[in-house]
Amino acid sequence: MTAVQYLAKNLHDFSDDVGRVLRDIKGMAGDALAAYWPELERAQALADKALVKGREAQADLSSAKSRLSSADSWVEKAGKYNRQWPGDERGGGGHP
Repeated sequence: MTAVQYLAKNLHDFSDDVGRVLRDIKGMAGDALAAYWPELERAQALADKALVKGREAQADLSSAKSRLSSADSWVEKAGKYNRQWPGDERGGGGHP
């Protein structure tokens, strides 16, 4: 057998070995996916629900901040109004 024939045979054998290993890996990956698929689907469903709830909470927070700003504005206006009227022992608030 010549060196070229020897090299060709070894490369062919190596190619066969790599092919078997890749088939084995694909089989193991398929088995793993089949085994964990239900758990992965459940985890994804929980993540989707958490995302929806997080977005709802963000909207609620934005709304609450807006109402707080409005309430702060009204409190500030009421304080200014209260200081306009003398005669109240608390520093104003008497009626005209």
